Amino acid sequence: MDLSFDQVVSLIQATDESLRVRAERTVNQALVVRNWLVGLYIVEFEQHGLDRAQYGHRLLTELSGRLTGNRIRGFSATNLRLYRQFYRTYQEIHPPDTTDTVRRGSVRRRCAGTNSSDTV
Repeated sequence: MDLSFDQVVSLIQATDESLRVRAERTVNQALVVRNWLVGLYIVEFEQHGLDRAQYGHRLLTELSGRLTGNRIRGFSATNLRLYRQFYRTYQEIHPPDTTDTVRRGSVRRRCAGTNSSDTV
């Protein structure tokens, strides 16, 4: 392939732009799935959590504190409230690649073996 310098620059720029756009879409889709799942987990815990009475109205604040303490970013109490609302609004969504592992009740079964001091 005989290319001029300008053609190589153009090809690299076009490739970078195309793949960057794909990467951004992929990240955005992954974040939507993550946020929906976080909302699902919160709603499931509020409805069926073994120690939910212990947290009551402080759940999102306590959960945010634990996650932040574990150096997990993006989970302020406000964001958790938004994730819960997102799930409640779009409950019918079944994110790709998660439908089989995240059915109602499967969250409870997966968490059944965890130490209650490790969960909120």
